[in-house]
Amino acid sequence: MKISIKCNANEVKASIEGVIGRMKSLRKPLSDAARHFKTSVRENFDKGGRFSSAGSIEGGSSNWNGLKYPRLTASGKKSSNQRPLLKSGLLRRSIYSRVVGNGIEMGSPLEYAAIHNFGGKTRPHEIKAKHGKALKFFPGGAGSKAVFRSTSKKPFKHPGSLIPARPFLVLQPSDLEYFKQRLLSHIIGC
Repeated sequence: MKISIKCNANEVKASIEGVIGRMKSLRKPLSDAARHFKTSVRENFDKGGRFSSAGSIEGGSSNWNGLKYPRLTASGKKSSNQRPLLKSGLLRRSIYSRVVGNGIEMGSPLEYAAIHNFGGKTRPHEIKAKHGKALKFFPGGAGSKAVFRSTSKKPFKHPGSLIPARPFLVLQPSDLEYFKQRLLSHIIGC
């Protein structure tokens, strides 16, 4: 039995040139991945976490710590929304993802986004009561004894708050697999 393989050098050259040409312009697969990543990060808010460990961008099965103290309505009753990082939804809506060069940039422009993602302690600052004549805060952070201060004469110097890490800017393994497949399809021209 005789086997023969014939290759047309012009066809091989054209295929290779096609791959090289598609690799020069990765904008389409990067744009698709950026949209996909943004949707996935927003889903992290809906699911209450989906991270592997604090400080990692790798997704996983861990959920954020719940709220130590319930949110209250203006009338002092417990609010129906007790999900962390979703008080107004502004942080979730602020997530952006865009193509920059041959990469993808993701984040949030909000000043408080980083401390919620990585955790930390806020700086001491002055606070005043918006309504009423007293303030309630927890000087040792969440879980410490509540302290009440009168603000009828002057603002009060708050010592700062301990914010737990609630990683939201993470990607799931399925997101990275989507990106690999999308990039490969683009390069080979499928």
